Amino acid sequence: MTKILSAILIHQLHDAGQLSLRDPVRQLLPNCGLPEEVRIEHLLSHTSQGQPGEQFYYSFRFALLTPIIEAASGKDFATLVRERITEPLRMQRTTLLPEASQAADLDVTLAQPYALAEGSTEVVRGPLEYGYSASAGVLSTARDLSLLARSLHYGGLLSGESYQRLVEPYRPGLPYGLGIFSQRVRSLEVYWGYGQYDAYSSLYLHVPQKNLTFVLLANNNLLSDPARLINGDVTSSLFALAFFKYLVFSPSQPPHLPREQLLAQAMASGYMARYQASEWQKSVDLLDELLEKYPDYWDYGNLNLLHLFSFLKSAAAHLDLGPFDRFDAQLEKLAQQLLTKDPDNPYVHYYLGSYAVQKGDSLGAQQYFKHLLDLPNFTEHWYTREAKAWLDQH
Repeated sequence: MTKILSAILIHQLHDAGQLSLRDPVRQLLPNCGLPEEVRIEHLLSHTSQGQPGEQFYYSFRFALLTPIIEAASGKDFATLVRERITEPLRMQRTTLLPEASQAADLDVTLAQPYALAEGSTEVVRGPLEYGYSASAGVLSTARDLSLLARSLHYGGLLSGESYQRLVEPYRPGLPYGLGIFSQRVRSLEVYWGYGQYDAYSSLYLHVPQKNLTFVLLANNNLLSDPARLINGDVTSSLFALAFFKYLVFSPSQPPHLPREQLLAQAMASGYMARYQASEWQKSVDLLDELLEKYPDYWDYGNLNLLHLFSFLKSAAAHLDLGPFDRFDAQLEKLAQQLLTKDPDNPYVHYYLGSYAVQKGDSLGAQQYFKHLLDLPNFTEHWYTREAKAWLDQH
């Protein structure tokens, strides 16, 4: 949720003339190491990697907005959040999580975080991750976030022009505006955001045509991680689908997003296979059902479906289930289809490289992993680290 608050601050500063969304990042942060072409709007829309402004790749570069906000306003980030958002809206139970050494002075009650133990369904205490930036660290409640939603979507926080920039896709076909996800679900526009730590998660949806806002917070990561919301498709969330089914669309009238529900269920079971082996077969069965009922997977398929094809194959090896090639043909076809739309997509190259490793195709793995590492203007991420580790050993 923090990114939404940070985006509000950026748009307010833009409207006040204290910065421009088109300012090069290096103008405010000379030592940031980014190309001159990367602008504030690219950080805000997660389009700063690769050719700036072209493709949505979720990036930790968003955190660079912290010093940008502070340099432009002359105030620290926490003060600005308090003065411009939480105090005017009377969000009395919203604050920023300080560093661990300062936590004893924090006069709030926090929900104890929980997680699943590695390789089992045993529930254990999860870590509390201290600190904040423009990317993460806001503590809040569902009631306080409803106050934010009311003022954000119905006037008070932003000018009309800034609000449109916030919620409209940065470019046609991209899932993100200048600060929030934007997606058409059937005939309805949906603005949404999510949060994810190892033991916390959150989901925020607003449907303007229905005058509905949904806020859900959890003290574990299962709201977000299984759905891979990082890829920009909220229909992969079973929680979002329940909201759409029972509160947005009439229960007596389709559509109820049956195809999306099958994929979301398959993804959830695939994720849970890390903790309970029987979930692996459940995910395979659901994926079989999806492909049988909706065989044109190359047309509707996205990164989430490609991830599931790849994950089930690697999970079979991890669970000692023997060679698993059930979805190899679909993985290859979908990956190539996605590359025709976005030839440099780092996730697709990573999945194809991993697939080649599993098939014993070292030359293919080298080709995809090397392409991934040679992509210009990309910040190190988990997929680049894993690709580099494999290449260093081969």
